Amino acid sequence: MWPSYALFASTHPVLNNSASGSGSLLQSIIDAEPGDTILFDSFLDGIPIFISSEIEINKELTILGDPNIDITIDASSNSRIFLLSTDTKLEIHNLRFVNGNAGMENGGAILSDGQLEIKACQFINNSANSGGAIYASKNYKIENGLFENNVAANYGGAIFHNGFANTMTPEILNSKFQSNHALNDGGAIFNYGYGGNSSPLIFNSIFSANEADDDGGAFYNDGSYGVSNPNFINCTFTNNVCVDKGAVIGAYGNMGQSQSVFLNCIIWENGNVDEGINASVFYGNTASFNLDHSLIQEADCPVSCDCNLGENMIFDQSPEFEINEGDDFNKFQLTENSPCLNMGLNEMLIYHNVSFDFDGNNRIVGNQVDLGANEFQTAVCDDCSQKTLNVKVFLEGACLPGTELMRTSLLSNGHLPIHHPYSAEPYFLQND
Repeated sequence: MWPSYALFASTHPVLNNSASGSGSLLQSIIDAEPGDTILFDSFLDGIPIFISSEIEINKELTILGDPNIDITIDASSNSRIFLLSTDTKLEIHNLRFVNGNAGMENGGAILSDGQLEIKACQFINNSANSGGAIYASKNYKIENGLFENNVAANYGGAIFHNGFANTMTPEILNSKFQSNHALNDGGAIFNYGYGGNSSPLIFNSIFSANEADDDGGAFYNDGSYGVSNPNFINCTFTNNVCVDKGAVIGAYGNMGQSQSVFLNCIIWENGNVDEGINASVFYGNTASFNLDHSLIQEADCPVSCDCNLGENMIFDQSPEFEINEGDDFNKFQLTENSPCLNMGLNEMLIYHNVSFDFDGNNRIVGNQVDLGANEFQTAVCDDCSQKTLNVKVFLEGACLPGTELMRTSLLSNGHLPIHHPYSAEPYFLQND
């Protein structure tokens, strides 16, 4: 039984979970021509596809899972999963990558020297030297991704952006980075623009409980001898920690440009492992940070940050997240009492055609966008179509007894017409 995708010019089915041989993922990729598509039989729903060694992709391919079934590619911690060669393009949808292990090489699940587009994929328990899940040297786009429990022995617990001698503008949209760990810098992401330009755009994304054993619990930005100017728009940062400096972000910009922009963001309960919550949230060495229309757990603008003189900022007020007890995938949605409602700036979202929030709901409700990754959704009725009500109105004493003349009090107040149309439905007349 095949997924309900449109027919493709040339498709190759994955029929079993074997590491190699007829019907395997590896064989389907080998048999595919540039531009072909790989699909998965629904038989594989919930059955891990095991690989024994990394799979090289040296041609343009699309690999499509099905949003209605669970397709998991499992490397059993024996190898990396995909190696994407130079000058190739890979598009992947609705797949889960688990237990990829590159050892002391980079990119635990994917090492990419080509163009990479990822939609609705999960990367869980992958490990590498740098880029626990993904190490990318070319542009990529990630939408509706989950990165959880990935580990880097060095930099970038989940992702390492390598913009060395390149110009990269990666895009990350509606994604969550949770419980990733770097044994050096960049608990979730390390952005490297040395000698080049690596300036990602990150929208409606959540960074939660990531950890760096040095600097940058959630993110590290290195623009030395190059340009690294990440933009975080409507992102939520919470419970990220570092051992040294910069629980949310650490940055370095010697002889280059390292300027990080936070717009419409929520920054709450991040801190240093030893010093506690709200300690060393931002750290920059010859780097700068711009905060605008954001909420931060500080009494004033943090040192080394520009908060536009505090205008349009919310300092030291709880964002009033909705409490989801027992939910280990907290979406950090806002309550109706949150100070973050209608406090954002719409322009960047409109310019980049961002219409939906992290949870897939309308991004702008009302005149101004809310802060953080999720928009508070005003309660609406289940069926808001227009209703026609059949109402019978009983007008007791509207007319004088024995006449068709309206009582002067009703007439003078203009409540009813002067003539007597009340003897037929939907009006019924009862005199005094």
